Amino acid sequence: MRIEDIQRMAHDILEKGSIENDYIEYKKSATFKDKILKTICAFANNYMNREIGLLFIGIEEVNDPKTGEKAIPKRPIYGIEESLIESTENSLKQLLANIYPKVSYHLITDVVDDRNYIIVAVEPGTSGPYQTSDKAESDKDISLKAGRYIRVK
Repeated sequence: MRIEDIQRMAHDILEKGSIENDYIEYKKSATFKDKILKTICAFANNYMNREIGLLFIGIEEVNDPKTGEKAIPKRPIYGIEESLIESTENSLKQLLANIYPKVSYHLITDVVDDRNYIIVAVEPGTSGPYQTSDKAESDKDISLKAGRYIRVK
């Protein structure tokens, strides 16, 4: 899938307020390392036979028990400061090195609501099954149990 197509798809998802599902996930920041790693591993395993998995970094999700709204993108988005884009991308690359075999993905920076966000677009893999490493489990900043993850929503 072309980068332009991914960006167009991402804008449509945000404009429609699409709920999280088997190929869409929102994270307010890249500090949620265990959840990001687990999601990317599951997207790579592609149990649901999707063309691509999209993880949005810098997009907080709404979880409002009063209205019942859940897992939709909060607007305006939380975003990522422009000065932090490169370091956030580098952090994501280091994090994704904890999945083997190597995952095929694209990091795409985009803007909505005049704020930056990053899309981690994961292509379905053919070298799997994909799993997280023991290193990710022993790293106190990640602490994700080593193993294979799948997405079934």
